[in-house]
Amino acid sequence: MKQRILITGGFGFVGSQLLQLLAQRTDLSITVIDNLLSGDEPLNIPFIYADIRNADVIDKLIPQFDTIVHLAAIVGEPACIINPSFPYNTNVIGTRNILAAMTSNQRIIFTSTSSVYGNRPNERVTEESQPLPLNNYAQHKYTSEKDIIESNKQYTIVRPVTAFGITHQTRMDLLVNAFIYDALSFQKIEVYEPNIMRPIIHVIDFAKILIAAIDNKLASNTIYNMGDPKYTTTKLKLAEYIAQLCGAKVTIGSGSSLDLRDYDVSDDKLIETGFQFGNNILVLAVD
Repeated sequence: MKQRILITGGFGFVGSQLLQLLAQRTDLSITVIDNLLSGDEPLNIPFIYADIRNADVIDKLIPQFDTIVHLAAIVGEPACIINPSFPYNTNVIGTRNILAAMTSNQRIIFTSTSSVYGNRPNERVTEESQPLPLNNYAQHKYTSEKDIIESNKQYTIVRPVTAFGITHQTRMDLLVNAFIYDALSFQKIEVYEPNIMRPIIHVIDFAKILIAAIDNKLASNTIYNMGDPKYTTTKLKLAEYIAQLCGAKVTIGSGSSLDLRDYDVSDDKLIETGFQFGNNILVLAVD
């Protein structure tokens, strides 16, 4: 019998990549729920146009599935400060709606964020490090983590670092993508807080880790950091590398950015599961 998978926010940046990788899986029955804030839906995917904030819809929908891959969210602090109630109701209340509709024999795979660690210069954070969220978005995700754990439902929580890459719904506000865009468009990358340490992950690996969770290759009732250790670097070194590939120059901007996260994330727990990251994917991102 096919495992029934519901992907919330499945047509977004990560979800569209996940759907592409799952397209040939005949052992899974996949349905997407999305409010299409990220754009139109891809073709040939069972799709429910709805919003996770609608508790009545969620109550009727959730019992039909075995696993909920919960991607739907208003992502990033800039989006969370424009109209604070909307992202809170989506990120926190929406997750609570899903949990309230779940039974004990279902499980949720929840995409949190490494932003819950806050600003931890010169510290290598593990899943056991105390979260210190600095902004609304990180606090939303940390609140949902606690809600999930306290719900006594089956779960796997992943804390992804900054993702990059091209998907059906590419985000250009992400650090690496933004650097690549500036390098190719303007032949210049302006860097703020150049010495901040930033862990990153390609969106293909992001999606593959979610598939590992779907396939029970990640432990239940466990939190995993999710970043590619070979790409942890400072913002300046990252910019210089991309600039070299693209024939651009790097300048140091005055002032500061909104994002002051500074940390090195340990991915040892994830690697111990046997997961292997892709090779040369940063170079491929600008091909």
